[in-house]
Amino acid sequence: DHVDPCKFMACNEFSRCVVNTLTMEPECLCDPGYSTEDGNPCTSICDLQPEYCLNGGLCEIIPGHGAAC
Repeated sequence: DHVDPCKFMACNEFSRCVVNTLTMEPECLCDPGYSTEDGNPCTSICDLQPEYCLNGGLCEIIPGHGAAC
């Protein structure tokens, strides 16, 4: 009986569960424009890196594409 390794993985709304092909362990893969630090849930790069945009530019996440200024 094959059990889905992602069945009990709690990824947040900015990530999806994938199975690492080397370890066969589930892990959360952040969506474009999101990142994780120190094992925390995926968070907007705009929030993690306030200096992401130069010269006072406004950082926003474009769904499916990533961060843009």
